[in-house]
Amino acid sequence: MLSAESIHKKKSCLEGKIGKKVFSNKVTNLEEPQNKKYPGYITFDKEGTKTYNKELVEKGIIKTYLY
Repeated sequence: MLSAESIHKKKSCLEGKIGKKVFSNKVTNLEEPQNKKYPGYITFDKEGTKTYNKELVEKGIIKTYLY
């Protein structure tokens, strides 16, 4: 539901919700692509851009979508 593709195709109920609280304060979601323990470990994306940590949801507030 947080993928940019789902947002673009209007398949997500979270469209237009960046900066809005939609989950409990207990929900925080962080993508850590350079964490070697992470199943999706990758240092560069398909375009050759260096990956970095992304906080998708912080204390229930959507911070960004997954591009």
